[in-house]
Amino acid sequence: MLTCPMQEEPTVSVIIPVYNRESLLKRALDSVRGQSFRGFDIHVINDGSTDGTGELIHQYIKNHPEISIFCHTTGNRGVSAARNLGIQQSTGRYIALLDSDDEWEPRKLSRQLEYLKHNPECRLVHTGETWIRGRQKVNAPAKYRKYGGEVFLQCLPLCMIGPSTVLADRSVFEQFGLFNEEYPVCEDYDLWLRISSRMEVGLVTEDTPPARPARRSCKKGNSPESRCFSSRMPETRPDRAL
Repeated sequence: MLTCPMQEEPTVSVIIPVYNRESLLKRALDSVRGQSFRGFDIHVINDGSTDGTGELIHQYIKNHPEISIFCHTTGNRGVSAARNLGIQQSTGRYIALLDSDDEWEPRKLSRQLEYLKHNPECRLVHTGETWIRGRQKVNAPAKYRKYGGEVFLQCLPLCMIGPSTVLADRSVFEQFGLFNEEYPVCEDYDLWLRISSRMEVGLVTEDTPPARPARRSCKKGNSPESRCFSSRMPETRPDRAL
């Protein structure tokens, strides 16, 4: 494990699993480095990459000593095992997930932390998404609209919570468990169903005030002005970027 020494205990630990993403990983890392909130560390889990991903990570750590970055190496065990390792090795009170082919808007973490501060009963908050194909923003189908509150029924037909949009208190994973490493696909869908069946989730969009929507409500986030705080890059889920 290669590390850049941490100056103080982080509030947020950012978990980035990666496999053969040499061309995209730097953009993801830069989007974390560009956050307005600074109390984070980064855990990159290199899941057996065979391209130049490993060297890119090591060089990034050397180039940015001001950031606490931890690089963990695994033997191509899959994204669930990589995420789980990062969560287990991290120490932040909050866990933020980021896929290596996604990137964040600069105020993503600060807006989510602000929401949790104003809604202490909420332990997981997600955001909307901007879908990108060929460097162009595209409109997501209406069926992928985002909800907050009691969202279990909305989650049943399809996975409506993107991993890269999530900020969760560590206690959520302690209560509901980690990602199921036996699932080759939809591993996050399984976890969100487990969580949303037992608790409400928050939703942050650009027009979301800090105060939480009324209990037992579902807040839609599909209006044009509800730009997302998490962006998907060209190679990300192309089947969803319609």
